[in-house]
Amino acid sequence: VFAVRGTEFAVFAEPGGRTTVSVLEGEVEVTNLDGGHSVMVAASQGSSISTGADPAPVSEIDPDAVRKLFDLLLY
Repeated sequence: VFAVRGTEFAVFAEPGGRTTVSVLEGEVEVTNLDGGHSVMVAASQGSSISTGADPAPVSEIDPDAVRKLFDLLLY
């Protein structure tokens, strides 16, 4: 579950059930489907979550690298 607050972000979903969110601007709250533990992911940060698990702690990301990767996947 993602709660978005005036932001630019990218979401990558893997076939195995893992989803990664990378925040470029603003912030996103990541929570598991049970409404348990959540993490706030701010600009230049990312987190991932797998089915049935709590979100991973946030880590630093390179927003420009994420934009380039997302552009490559879209076009």
